[in-house]
Amino acid sequence: IEGTFIQDYLVASWDDYRWEKEYKALAEAGMKYLILMQTVYTGKNGETTSIYPSTLSGVKTKYAVDIVDNCLRNAKKFGFKVFLGLNFNEKWWDADYAPEWIYEQMQIGNKVAEELVHQYKNQYGETMYGWYWQWEVDNLHTKTQKEQEVLAQALNVNLDYLHQKTPEMPILLSPFMNYKLGSAKEYGQIWTNVFNKTNFKEGDIFAPQDCIGAGGLTLDVLDEWFNALSQAVKTQPGLIYWGNIETFNQFWTTAS
Repeated sequence: IEGTFIQDYLVASWDDYRWEKEYKALAEAGMKYLILMQTVYTGKNGETTSIYPSTLSGVKTKYAVDIVDNCLRNAKKFGFKVFLGLNFNEKWWDADYAPEWIYEQMQIGNKVAEELVHQYKNQYGETMYGWYWQWEVDNLHTKTQKEQEVLAQALNVNLDYLHQKTPEMPILLSPFMNYKLGSAKEYGQIWTNVFNKTNFKEGDIFAPQDCIGAGGLTLDVLDEWFNALSQAVKTQPGLIYWGNIETFNQFWTTAS
């Protein structure tokens, strides 16, 4: 295990001592990556907030502290590499939107990335290591050719911009799956089709959730599904294949 995710609400009250305590514990466990979840968030009420001082139109800064700076500053002390999440909108979970809406969300993500680079990249260099593409893709709403084309085009809006703006920073995405809603072979083909239309580059990272904690997969079928996805990854030269292991049970208790 080389890294972990962390959410803004957990760390909002942390001072440097608490951040240092966390990084020290993670380092002792052999970790070197930290993924900070979305830095700009739009709730169901339409309100958009940021976890850093943002000047983007319509975005309110959520906290009195700069969580991105706190995260990066303390990560640098311990040699950690941080993936910064871009934007996310809760409407995504409704799966009821026109393609133009998701393309617009990707453009917002590009603006967030531009602002984050301007504010932090010079100061934190390689500590600000990569980007986390926050939008979690599933195997239910990607079955048709049209849905796959929209997904690929949405991804490319961010991929093309981020590769140009920060060619040294890998992009990580973490889809999920439910074995009750399709087959492993089908999902592998879905991602093969998407990869055929997307502009991932060498070093970008595909890290599916193992879905055990959330109940989407069981240990009995885990190898079948991850093998099918590995075959899809092989069709995209240079794409790195990681696993995102869920260390919780479905209703947010700690996994054994």
